[in-house]
Amino acid sequence: MLPTLSFARTDARAVTQGHLRVDALIRMAGSASGVAHVDVPGLRAGLREPQPDPRLLFEGCAPQVRECFDAVLEAARRAGPLTVLPERTRVAFQVRMSFAAFQPRRRRLDGHVVLARELASPRFRRIEVFSARNVLHAFRLHAPAEVDDEVAAWLAEAYRVGAQEHLR
Repeated sequence: MLPTLSFARTDARAVTQGHLRVDALIRMAGSASGVAHVDVPGLRAGLREPQPDPRLLFEGCAPQVRECFDAVLEAARRAGPLTVLPERTRVAFQVRMSFAAFQPRRRRLDGHVVLARELASPRFRRIEVFSARNVLHAFRLHAPAEVDDEVAAWLAEAYRVGAQEHLR
């Protein structure tokens, strides 16, 4: 019986997030002679199962939570084309990289944007600096009317970060 080659969960995450190509992983496995099976925890689920339906995230939520999400999605799309990435517990917005994510709660929508600078606003619940050009700004929305010009400006700036325009 030929052995199984196992990779770490981080390799699976790298593949599913697009940082490592599946063919590169297979080449790495192929370099180990006599390997019958490549086992990467989470990879099978990440590649074969369909992405979660974002509507399921809003089950059990008050109607204004979905309305808040629709308002932020509309505001983000005004910045340019984007990919909506539904995950198990949240929905992320991506251009080249994710620039915003939202977690529906029973009566509110928790969200964050990633900016290339620290921005002060009383509406931010938390600011986390990961690096000089990678600053997470967390906020909460309770009603679609809260998605105003200020929130739209955050999303537009975050969109540019997601497109990596700040690196050019």
